[in-house]
Amino acid sequence: TTTLHTARAPSWSVCLDCHCAMYASMTQSILQHGVLSHSVLSRDRRLNVTRSRVVVVQNLGKERSTGFSKFSKQGQESQVLRGRVVCARASSMNLNEDSAFDEEMAVPKDQRPVNELKNLQEAPLYSWGELSDVEYARNLLGLWLFFFVFIGGPVSAQTYPTDTQFLQFLLAGGCGAVVPVVLCTLRIYLGWSYVGDRLLSAVVEYEETGWYDGQIWVKSPEVLARDRLLGSYKVKPTLARLKNTMLASAGVLA
Repeated sequence: TTTLHTARAPSWSVCLDCHCAMYASMTQSILQHGVLSHSVLSRDRRLNVTRSRVVVVQNLGKERSTGFSKFSKQGQESQVLRGRVVCARASSMNLNEDSAFDEEMAVPKDQRPVNELKNLQEAPLYSWGELSDVEYARNLLGLWLFFFVFIGGPVSAQTYPTDTQFLQFLLAGGCGAVVPVVLCTLRIYLGWSYVGDRLLSAVVEYEETGWYDGQIWVKSPEVLARDRLLGSYKVKPTLARLKNTMLASAGVLA
């Protein structure tokens, strides 16, 4: 009996060892499979989360870009609308009326650029700048004839007799009469240039009560837009025509 028991003991131990080994291997394989599947699952989840984040970021980027484009378009439309409103206001503004913004009340009435432009348009000599081309040329021709008849002609007749040197008389008298025309044109040009600079400038220098208390007023955006429209569409064309007149007169004298 003792021999049989001792012979069976190794078999039970071998079987137990085999079962333990199999159980351990199965457990290890299950654990490995579980760990692998868990790692794969976590990796897939991370990929999905990353992909979802990328999609969300792309969508946010698209929304932001779309919103920015909409905002920029709205801003451009608002700027265009403001420009049209200011253009319409400046074009429909009657300078004969005392129309001014509230911000301009700090500047004396006669020193505001808009009122200075109004005074130029009403002045006898400076108003030539806004005349039509025919009226402008007629006034210059009349001015030239006036100086030729009363100044240039008599002075030229003393040097060149009309019966023998009539051509020289005309040239000398005509060139002499051109000089006052150029001076008058230059005076008109300087007046319009001064007002144009004050219209186009963002600040206005004015005297509150006298020359000793000069002040500086910064224009508001509305006033600056209106003044620059007036300076661009009313003053600059006048200055260009006056400049061409002076260049042509200089060419005649040369």
